[in-house]
Amino acid sequence: MRCIATYFLLITMTVARFALSDDLVTGEVLDALFAHEDYSNSTWSCYVSDIETGETVYELNSDKGMVPASNQKLYVAVAALLGLGPDYRSSTHFFARGPLKNGILRGDIVIHGYGAITLTSRYPRSQTASVKNVVLNEQLDELVAKLKAAGVINVLGGLVADNRGWTDMAFNEHYPSATALLFNENTLDIHVEDGILFHCPGRLGVFRLHPTVLAGGKQLRLEKDGKPSDTIRVGLAEDNDDYWRLVSPLGPSYYLDHLMTALESRGVFVAGNPLPAAREHQKTPLFRLDGLPLGSLVSTMLSHSDNLRSEIVFLNLGYEQRGKATYKNAAKACKDLLEAQGMSLKRYKAVDGSGLSPRNRVSTRETVELLKTMSVKPHFELFKSALPVAGVSGTLARHLAAETIKGRVRAKTGTIDGVKALSGYTDSAEGRRLAFSIICNDSPGSDRCWKTLESVLVLLVGVNGE
Repeated sequence: MRCIATYFLLITMTVARFALSDDLVTGEVLDALFAHEDYSNSTWSCYVSDIETGETVYELNSDKGMVPASNQKLYVAVAALLGLGPDYRSSTHFFARGPLKNGILRGDIVIHGYGAITLTSRYPRSQTASVKNVVLNEQLDELVAKLKAAGVINVLGGLVADNRGWTDMAFNEHYPSATALLFNENTLDIHVEDGILFHCPGRLGVFRLHPTVLAGGKQLRLEKDGKPSDTIRVGLAEDNDDYWRLVSPLGPSYYLDHLMTALESRGVFVAGNPLPAAREHQKTPLFRLDGLPLGSLVSTMLSHSDNLRSEIVFLNLGYEQRGKATYKNAAKACKDLLEAQGMSLKRYKAVDGSGLSPRNRVSTRETVELLKTMSVKPHFELFKSALPVAGVSGTLARHLAAETIKGRVRAKTGTIDGVKALSGYTDSAEGRRLAFSIICNDSPGSDRCWKTLESVLVLLVGVNGE
């Protein structure tokens, strides 16, 4: 520990002696940071460029294909903003199948899902589960009011999901909770206060909870047959909050189950089983629910690194650009949209939208090119404002809090096993606008990497900055 502390003291003293304009010394200090013995089994890649002049400030392995973790979300966000626009919304469509007269539907309600995030109270994350339930119930009230306004009071059939228009995936193997129909984003929020357990949605559905006083203030997903399950152990001994996404291959059933309960509790009776005879009838449109706008989704997927929302945006790129929401289509759509902006993406490989897959690849040079390309586009301010701020907000609220860089760096974080990444923007003390990308693969640990990232950014900003 003393050795590490001494090392960073020397680095700080060295940085303090030189301005960023001394590129030779800057490069030597950065080389030393990345070559520390703690990283003997790691690979660092870094690229830093002056946005206005295009000058390369520093590079190390900048053309190497690296696992990006959640820096993958930067590519999805830029492609979506440029290809779909911040006002884009996907929708959920409701139809009556069968004769409808005097409030009685002698058939089924058919719901077409298109990956729209509609019935949700996931954000702001700071709200308690109790408050979130109020918001969610208000949204359900509005849905039922639309159904009644369309003349439906009693449904003699059932609720039927038809998601074939959006995707031909029977099951999302990459991220099971990213489905065509989502209820509260297929998530359970759990809040413990004074030993009392609250959760949103108020109805668990497929989730199972095991409250215990022996687990402190922790929550833990339990396994079944060696695989993650939707059973959560919740410690009641201390106040705590957490959220859990579905891992079961449920398709639309989680959505339909919650919707069925919501309808019946609000005076719309549903018999429960689809009527075979109703299949002979054409579907009559009832209403649609528009999802959250893309701008809102991009904001949360970057600031909070929301995996579900990034997967949904990614899949909707595939749907809108290539006709079906599949991962192959999404990857092709994302790359095509970015290359249409003049970007060269020789190292870029998209397997998913969230960055959870270790098979994703980017280079730091291409990531900086992405950031620079976005800096001159119409939706840049929305994109930049969505990035976490060092020591202040999002996934950087508790990181990069050194006095000289706090509030002066906006960047997307990335962390999975063995990977630490950080890419974004900062201004130097000399007024240079910089775009940077830094990735460590086979890292020795997240905490160790954060120390190096902070030292790198202190150097880039300049310790004499105000």
